[in-house]
Formats: sequence, structure tokens, C-alpha cells
Amino acid sequence: MNILDLPPELITVCFAYLKGTDLARVAKTCSLFNEIANIERLWQDRCSKEYGLPVDSNLKKSFKEVYGKVLHKYGFTVGLWRNSTTCYGGVVHIWYTKEGDILAEELFSQKDVHEELKQKHLFCVSLNENGKVVKEWLADCLCPQPCEIYLDKDSYDSNKFCVFQEERNKSKEEKEKEKLLFLKECELRGTHRELCMYKWQSYKQNQSKQSFERIDKSRFEPVSKVPIQPGLFKGTYGGHGTEIVHLYYDSGGTCGHGQKISGDPNVPSGEVSLRFNIANHMVLDKEQQQFHALRQEELDDEVKSAFNHEKMLQQPFLMPSDIHIDDRNAVCPKFCIAR
Repeated sequence: MNILDLPPELITVCFAYLKGTDLARVAKTCSLFNEIANIERLWQDRCSKEYGLPVDSNLKKSFKEVYGKVLHKYGFTVGLWRNSTTCYGGVVHIWYTKEGDILAEELFSQKDVHEELKQKHLFCVSLNENGKVVKEWLADCLCPQPCEIYLDKDSYDSNKFCVFQEERNKSKEEKEKEKLLFLKECELRGTHRELCMYKWQSYKQNQSKQSFERIDKSRFEPVSKVPIQPGLFKGTYGGHGTEIVHLYYDSGGTCGHGQKISGDPNVPSGEVSLRFNIANHMVLDKEQQQFHALRQEELDDEVKSAFNHEKMLQQPFLMPSDIHIDDRNAVCPKFCIAR
């Protein structure tokens, strides 16, 4: 029996098991296969299963056209990434809009770590009304800039890619406005003004090429018998403002690592900021135990007697020589607080 003798409905079911690339090849064999392979439901299913595009997306064009022109070339970018261009890095979330466009956003923490993460658009890949693919860089510029997206030449598994911006001449006024917008955002992150300027210079030197590395999803899986589960955490780093650290554990769940996702010149993005071993518990020696017990007694006494520090003789406070405070406006105490 020839496959062409099967009812079109059964052939359609068979085609549903093919990948999008194979479906496109089959469509070239004969007019019947071409007609069946052009069924929109098949391509809707391929977009969803292969690239995670929501089936209820309100596309400007057909699912087949979106698959061939956008997803097949750039669908691998969807997910969680680390900007590896400079030491400052950043968390990048790439997702689909309701229209099926691919949108990349940087997620960054504000000065107050208790506030929600802010979003900053980086680039977008979409189809215009004429069915042409449009790739635009959106960050730190007054108007979108044309860009190109390429897989890293050393990455064969789609874990690294680069975005190249096309350079164009800008007026002095336009450059100044972009600089002010960048500095304003830096201050929103809690970065000191002087350090914002260094960050701006670093960005300008690397603006034409931005590099991204995929964050390993397996490092977010729950681990049993650990005090803190893996994930992304916000923290304050002095004059450098707020940064994001990825906490994960080794395969045995005994050693933990804190990798900087957004970093600074001291501990750059991608470097491990802290390590700890939960298999070896902290053991206090006799002297430390006695001090701990004494300290607890003092705390209990303070609560009972409602101790008044103001009645004690005040001693001058001296800043240790190895302590450096980035904030020039910080006010240091003049006297020690007794206990």
C-alpha cells in the first residue's frame, strides 16, 4: 500500500510527528504533501512543542511563516541568560510577547532590595507587515538601532550568542541624552555617581557587541536537606549598588556556590563570590563557647535591667584602618555604644 492511498486525515496525523524542518522538506515532494504540510494547525503545534510559543498567540503572520523566519533562527534565545559582555553583567530574560515577537529584557534590582525587580528592554525580533524579519536594539538609545544576532563561534549547543549593533552617527545632543538616561538608571540601582561614570565608559566601549551565556536550568532544581534552596538572590554591594547572585549546589548537595550574575570590577559577573560546605558543621571551641554563654547572659541582663547607655562614660569611636566606606556622605559615630 502506498502512503498516497491513505486518507488525508491520516497523513495529517503522521505529519504531526515530524519536526518543522522535516515538514518543510516533505512539502516539496508532491502537491498532496504540500497541501497537507501547509495546514496551519500543524505549524501551530510545531511552534508550541519545539520553541514553547503559546498556542493562543495573536500573530501578525501565519505560524508557518513565524516558524521559518523567526523561531527556526532565533527561537533558541528564549530563556534565562547572563550578559557576559563586561564585568557588570546582568540577568536577561528572553520571552514571547502576545504577538509572538521575541523580546529580551534585563532584570535588575533597585536600591532597596525589598522592591520588585525592574525590567529594561534590550532587543526585539519580530515580523513586520511585509513579512520581513526586524531585529532592533532598544537599550540605552533614544530610538531603536538595527542589530544582528549570531551564535557564538565556539558554542555548538546554543548556549552562547552575540548581538551586534550597526553603528551610526549621532549628534552631540543625542549622545548626551543617552548618557543622562544611563546614569539615571545606574543611580536607581544604588550605584554611586563616580562609579556610574566608570560603568558608562565600559558600556560605550563594548556597545557594538553584546555577549550572552545561558544560565544552567538544572542549577535551579530543588535540593533536599539544605538551609536555603537554589535560586537568584539580591544583595547590596556598597557603592556598586545592588547586584544579583545565583545560589546553587553541587551534585551531592553539600557544597554551595554563589555566582555573580550581575557583578562589579571587584568580583566580576560569572565569578563565584562565595562558597560554603554544609557537610562540615561549625564547632565552637571551649573559649568560644564560654564567650557565647557570657554574651547571652549580658543580653539577658540588658533586657531585665533596661540598661541606659547614656548614663555610662562615653568612649571615642575610632574607625579601623582596614575599613573603607565608599559613601562619602556616610556619618560615622563619634562615640562607642557600651554594652
